Amino acid sequence: MFEVQSFCFFISLRTGTKIVGFISLLGCILASVFSIWELVTMMRLYHHLEVELVIDLLAQTAQIITSVFLLLGAYQEKARLIPPWLVITLVSAVMEVVFMPSLVCRIIGYYHGPFTEWLIITLFLLVDDIYGLLVVFSYYRTLAPQGY
Repeated sequence: MFEVQSFCFFISLRTGTKIVGFISLLGCILASVFSIWELVTMMRLYHHLEVELVIDLLAQTAQIITSVFLLLGAYQEKARLIPPWLVITLVSAVMEVVFMPSLVCRIIGYYHGPFTEWLIITLFLLVDDIYGLLVVFSYYRTLAPQGY
């Protein structure tokens, strides 16, 4: 796997990992609030539970927990706290790639209009995930003993 030497060319990997951790935590909290709001709205309007929203909320909860582990690992310089975030984020990135064609089809089917903005946002989030993975993995390699 590729490794980077710094975050955004001049910030240390440790600081970059903290930034990635805070962005991840904030993004997951905001996405969870939106999912809860959407779930409550669905329950009120249609009186049924959307399984997709429940799964999304569970995934966001896992990402919140692992983001907290990531931040603890970065602040305390404990390598063993970082891999859960790496695994969850890698799975999330793979899922984005796998389900992106589905997302495009749903947007075209539901909105019958321009979907370029949604596609650009999804691609940006995917690139953000991949760069965050590279930064955090590179920092993890500086902490973890060789062969760990």
